[in-house]
Amino acid sequence: MALAVFVLVLVCGLRIVNPDFLDQLECKTYDLRVRLAQKFPAPVSTNLAFVAMENSSIKAIRQGKLLGLPYGLYWPRHVYGRVVEELAAEGAKVIAFDVLFGELRPDHAPVQMADGSIMESDDFFALQMRHAGFHTRYHPSRFVHHELPHARRHFHRKGFRRGFTPH
Repeated sequence: MALAVFVLVLVCGLRIVNPDFLDQLECKTYDLRVRLAQKFPAPVSTNLAFVAMENSSIKAIRQGKLLGLPYGLYWPRHVYGRVVEELAAEGAKVIAFDVLFGELRPDHAPVQMADGSIMESDDFFALQMRHAGFHTRYHPSRFVHHELPHARRHFHRKGFRRGFTPH
């Protein structure tokens, strides 16, 4: 206890005499701390992946080269559904999208399924999420849209739930 009080008084005294003392100490010992840290490498996960939308992909979709029809910034949901399908097939346990799916997109082309049937793009995305076994989470409080109640009802019907809810 006495040692702790002594160190506290010493540090406070040095701060009064030299207000930049702690900043100078941090700068002077930075190299030493970095060299010491390199001797103890942190564990690294080898099973992480990052899928990004690059400028070339955005440009190709805007020009209609990849999907047959030109789309702007808001890509058809079936694109995300196909990403989910592929990542699940590769063994992904968690998928996160940094995309706001705030409303339905009936303006996007439907998806032709392997059996020849047609499915709406939003429905295909929800189906792939359910098939992959992923629990979904959305934040309706963050949506700013006049059709929010309709979208919320639709997402609940399609299998999206607020919070992490098993299907």
